[in-house]
Amino acid sequence: MSNQKKYDTAFYEKITNDEKLKKANEFHELRTAFMIIENKVLYLTNSTMTHYEWAQSLGLAMNCFDEITRGFVNDGFIVFYKGNFDYDDKIIEDANTYAGKIAKHCKLTSAKVYVGMKIGKIGEKWSPNKYLFLI
Repeated sequence: MSNQKKYDTAFYEKITNDEKLKKANEFHELRTAFMIIENKVLYLTNSTMTHYEWAQSLGLAMNCFDEITRGFVNDGFIVFYKGNFDYDDKIIEDANTYAGKIAKHCKLTSAKVYVGMKIGKIGEKWSPNKYLFLI
């Protein structure tokens, strides 16, 4: 009986993890991801890849990944961050410099611009840290 209970628990944990992964993949696929590399904005759409996986696929030096300005466009807002979804003065400067160009590329007539993300649970919606301005 105890083996049956362990199996059931593992089965339901797997379903829960699969659902979280499915929701995370849905988010990644719906958003337009961007990275700013050598003053150029690169875009990734219709993909479940994370920024890290995308950077690897581009052959970028992964020891510098935490310093790359990156972010996403979704639901009428643009979020910039680096590292562990953090921001600093450089990220704010990049947001001021590139938000208009990103909005134009994504055909947005207006967008709320944020920096940083409050890390939540995988599969749940995360909130941005700091509002900067409206385009």
